[in-house]
Amino acid sequence: MPDESGVSATIATVLMIGIMVVLAAAVFALLMQFAVLDPAAASRFQYLRITSVDHLSEIPPHPLTYDSRLTLIHRGTGDLANRELRAVILKNGIPIPTEIPTFNGHDFIPVHPPGIQWIGGDGTQGGTWSPGEEVELDFADGTFRPGDLVTVRIIHGPTSALVSEDSVRA
Repeated sequence: MPDESGVSATIATVLMIGIMVVLAAAVFALLMQFAVLDPAAASRFQYLRITSVDHLSEIPPHPLTYDSRLTLIHRGTGDLANRELRAVILKNGIPIPTEIPTFNGHDFIPVHPPGIQWIGGDGTQGGTWSPGEEVELDFADGTFRPGDLVTVRIIHGPTSALVSEDSVRA
């Protein structure tokens, strides 16, 4: 009888390679499921970053008034329809009672939610918020204090999809 010990080693190697290919494909499919289910999701995702939380008055000599101004900058790659964006703001992990219903300055005027004094910046003008443009939100004085963790969640209104989230220590 000839020696057949090499056959089982070859079969084992082929089986191991096959199993690894199947596992790699399964992991890849899990990681890509959101893009596969919604191909537009990748183009919608933008990075909107908090650049500052200000506590000083705008009026010289700029005393500490806990002015609570928040500045966001668009660091993404494409324009966003500012009318379709809304924001949920959290302070120390708890949502504040005011939600930003739109980032379009013209549409914001009639809704003017309580707790927000004004909204402004290049990103609120016209119909789009373009890369490099800023949006400034002026909350009621005392909304944020030094040391608070401020989180901004930007949500695409029509789909309720999370567009971007950023946190900063005030």
